[in-house]
Amino acid sequence: MGSPCNENGEYKNCQKNNRMDATRPVGRLRLRWMDQVEEDLKRMKTVGWRTKVEDRQEWNRIVEQTKTHPGLYSQ
Repeated sequence: MGSPCNENGEYKNCQKNNRMDATRPVGRLRLRWMDQVEEDLKRMKTVGWRTKVEDRQEWNRIVEQTKTHPGLYSQ
């Protein structure tokens, strides 16, 4: 078992030192990088991309097409 929070053996106010009061941000969860990649590949109608990743030349061709695709966000 864990030890008490203070020297008197009491658990009073133990949560002050622990981040128990932290909250999650409100709203929709942030997208992961892979979620965004998959969404872009869907917009480009690329099928079987998981196997195409293994072929470097094929994947580089897909990446170059993605960079010039008019429907995708480019930075």
